[in-house]
Amino acid sequence: MSAKSKKSVSGDSTDNLTFLITYLLEWLTGVIVYFTVGQKDKRARFHAIQAIVLGIVSIVLSFILDFVFLPLSGIVVLLIWLYGMYIGYEAYKGVDIKVPILSDYLK
Repeated sequence: MSAKSKKSVSGDSTDNLTFLITYLLEWLTGVIVYFTVGQKDKRARFHAIQAIVLGIVSIVLSFILDFVFLPLSGIVVLLIWLYGMYIGYEAYKGVDIKVPILSDYLK
């Protein structure tokens, strides 16, 4: 997860705080940003979809790891959330980071 693939996604200018908020609650705030700002701004739409997918992956991994080793589940979810916040912070600064493997399927 630590591999950085930087790619600039062209779009309209959006308040940079929007990108930080997008990753705050991952899938929930991703959906909100997608339907409010993402309809007009390509860059915001990209980050909203990426946050939604990251949130879904976090939930699925949490359910799977709950059966294997419960404390590991919380650690993995926390690490995914921190990674999402890092992506949001970098987008806030103007650098778009693609999540390896997942963002290859997002358009």
